[in-house]
Amino acid sequence: MLRPLNVLQLNVARSNVRMHAILNTLTDFDVLLLQEPWYGRIGVARSSTDVQGQDIKGTVANPAWELFIPESATDGPPRVATYIRKGIRSLDTRPRPDIIGTKDILAINIIYGGFSCVIINVYNAGTGRDADSVNRICNTNLDPLVPTAIAGDFNLHHPEWALEQHAGRPTSTAATNFVE
Repeated sequence: MLRPLNVLQLNVARSNVRMHAILNTLTDFDVLLLQEPWYGRIGVARSSTDVQGQDIKGTVANPAWELFIPESATDGPPRVATYIRKGIRSLDTRPRPDIIGTKDILAINIIYGGFSCVIINVYNAGTGRDADSVNRICNTNLDPLVPTAIAGDFNLHHPEWALEQHAGRPTSTAATNFVE
């Protein structure tokens, strides 16, 4: 019998240090769904024609984790990153940009033993008209026969998931559409 997979979802606020700490110390988790990952210069491509070289950009890597980020986008760096711990017996993963994908949304197909599902990692940049990621998810025809988990930082407020101290916050149209 296979053990359950443990999943962590967290907005890391573009912190390189926070990402390194998570990847190096959180050994109880198998899948990390991170929003607003650090993304910047990870090296320099040198050439004989360019003394300064060209910056190579990317996000934090770690040999214990397989990294998935959205395919390169022309409108800025990815705002989600999914890490899958390497070496888990009977676990197979692959990105699914054909289901849905932007710099803010990443779908991954996970097959664990005989169970198959899709995990969608989401960063929603804003509320109302700026809720592009929520609007994309609401307008995507997900296969109802495929178990699908959607997790992330939605930047939305709704009474169904508000903490007690935030109970009076206004609900946006995007939040209401997402709940429906």
